[in-house]
Amino acid sequence: MRGFMIDTISYNDSMAALLNEAVAGADSYTRDDIFSLVKDSPGNAALAFCDGKPAAIAAHTARRGDKRGSFTLFVTPKERGKGVGRALAARVLDEMRGLGIQTVYTDFEPDARGLRLCFAKRLGMRPAFRSCLMQYTGGMMECGQMVEPYSDDMYEQFHCVLSNAFHDLRKSLGLEPYVVPQSEMERVRMKDNARDYYVIKQNGRIIGVGCANGGMLDDIAVDNNFRGRGIGRALAAYGVNQSINNGFDGVLLWVVETNREARGLYESMGFTIKRVHQFCTAEL
Repeated sequence: MRGFMIDTISYNDSMAALLNEAVAGADSYTRDDIFSLVKDSPGNAALAFCDGKPAAIAAHTARRGDKRGSFTLFVTPKERGKGVGRALAARVLDEMRGLGIQTVYTDFEPDARGLRLCFAKRLGMRPAFRSCLMQYTGGMMECGQMVEPYSDDMYEQFHCVLSNAFHDLRKSLGLEPYVVPQSEMERVRMKDNARDYYVIKQNGRIIGVGCANGGMLDDIAVDNNFRGRGIGRALAAYGVNQSINNGFDGVLLWVVETNREARGLYESMGFTIKRVHQFCTAEL
């Protein structure tokens, strides 16, 4: 391919114009997602150039010691169908493999012709599940439960509740491991970001967990023995309130499309579906 080359990049503010050129034609969600990945994972991004101009960009989340990671890729519309995307994806996947990643994920908003899914399949990836990005733009919510901030001594219980709560869903989707093991790396990350995590207890035992970071809710999970008692609603409401207090007008969360119980809960709280993504996976 004439003038084709790939460079690894580490973000700094002087690159803003270059990155904007690389994501020309992307929707706002894709643009923000790529910028966030490039900034948050220094050295985990690569640009493809054609005739000296940005033609595609990719970024991944992998860190040495992780077993799973994800990547995002965008090719400028005028350079599609020329092999740029496949070459850039191969470069990123090789890098993730070298870091010890065993399972890789990517996600995208499906197009009407199914071209994005065909591209993923050509990379050796298989469709895994679809997930809905839901958004709440209302006001503060009534929590109705005593919520406590997370601390490092809670890690084992927090992880146990989270892993057990999603076991059946992971199994139904074929996402191994069905029981996610504890890890020191995860514990350190949570300790470093403890302000984002919170729990609900009963008689000193953690029965519900959650996370609110950057206007995004995650890890909302309830002990299986305490489901149906409003704990999940309280965890989501607390996360919404934390996000609003931190200046976010819209609060987001992802929920698997087939998880009707969770979708129904969030819809009843005023969340609406903003977009639906296809998630694909592969073993490296």
